[in-house]
Amino acid sequence: MEKITKIIAVLAVCVISTAVFAQESSSLLKPVNDLNLGTFSGHAQLLYSDLKIDGLGSTNGEGNANSTTLGLKLDYVSPTFAGLTLSLSYIDTEVLGSGGGAFDTGKAAGAFIGNGGFSILNEAYISYNAAALGLEKTTLIVGRKVLDTEVMTPGTVTAWQKERSYECAVMISEDIQDTVLILGHLERMSNVWATDDAWKFGDLSEDLLGLGWQTRGVEYFQTTYNGIANMEIAVYDAYLHDIMNVAGTRIKYDIDEALSLNVWYKHECSIQEIDNLTDEGKIINSNLYSASLTYAAENFTIEPGFVIMGGNTAKGTALVNQTTLGFNHPLAETILYTDQWNGGADTYFVKVDTKIGKTSAYLLAAYTNNDSGVDVSDGYEIDLMVSRPIVENLDASVKLAYARGDSSVPATDDVVTTLAQVYLTYTF
Repeated sequence: MEKITKIIAVLAVCVISTAVFAQESSSLLKPVNDLNLGTFSGHAQLLYSDLKIDGLGSTNGEGNANSTTLGLKLDYVSPTFAGLTLSLSYIDTEVLGSGGGAFDTGKAAGAFIGNGGFSILNEAYISYNAAALGLEKTTLIVGRKVLDTEVMTPGTVTAWQKERSYECAVMISEDIQDTVLILGHLERMSNVWATDDAWKFGDLSEDLLGLGWQTRGVEYFQTTYNGIANMEIAVYDAYLHDIMNVAGTRIKYDIDEALSLNVWYKHECSIQEIDNLTDEGKIINSNLYSASLTYAAENFTIEPGFVIMGGNTAKGTALVNQTTLGFNHPLAETILYTDQWNGGADTYFVKVDTKIGKTSAYLLAAYTNNDSGVDVSDGYEIDLMVSRPIVENLDASVKLAYARGDSSVPATDDVVTTLAQVYLTYTF
């Protein structure tokens, strides 16, 4: 009842905000943008999250937490001069209320939903279009940038107050026919969570993986080729200095106008022995095999598929997933159950997107048969998100998620996790 009351309270704020912010057909920043000093944009977002964990790690209140945060995001893109453009994105979030140990890294639920109480220049980069060099479709980027590649993504479909960002130098080129080429060096990363200073730009080894020492970042290569009829092929390699190498491919084949076949392969291998890198010791060597079918009709898409994880031992586990760098895969959009990345895990999933009138809905369901022998074996997760505009520039969304993991430890309870999120976003 308390959870429902809080959700209704947030929805009431949505209705009140409608009367305050409703505008007629234009952005609040239009007078500023009309000065031709560049383009300003942004949004204000009210986010309420409530998470409950019953089972492993949920004793002493660790499994219950809630938070209400208000985030302000301001973006700026400068006019282009001699091929150079400056882009900035500033995010400030305030905690309006919290309970149950939210933002406490020592509590499982609190660490997960902690998503406020920070200010950060999330993006600050200069981009150079190389048209003067005869490369009209090539852009060089230096600075802090949100990336969206095969293994480095902005974040999950959950509405966090910020996106994952990198301090990097990147080249993106489409000057080769039917090809998109990405080359880059990533030095530091800022994750989506506020707890444990994960929102700060930090070293990938020391701050992201907790290995206790710094590295020289990541060298990244990706190429996407569309020169074969009805087919898209992406190949990538990410070299994490002193940690591991991640290489893989994604292939999409359009069978007809409505039906597509998707195939993924990803391999992760250690570069050197590192204590406690995985459950079984010092070496990681994992393989991901996956396929799905996507059927798309008007205002409706369904995608069933599977993921098979293999490792050098029964406990080999993939480190590049939705909680670290990200991964361009439907299963990486799950947010509660993470044992699908263990070696020996087989996962079956279905993803559905639909739109009825102005209402959009998203459903993701996944079941994992886990033979890795870790504390949680078989499990499943169901995520549902519904979004609808209230008035122009003002959207309200609700996300509900339920996950259950069957414990493989004798006399230990199964792990049941529930998440409820309500958020209101006003874009200006």
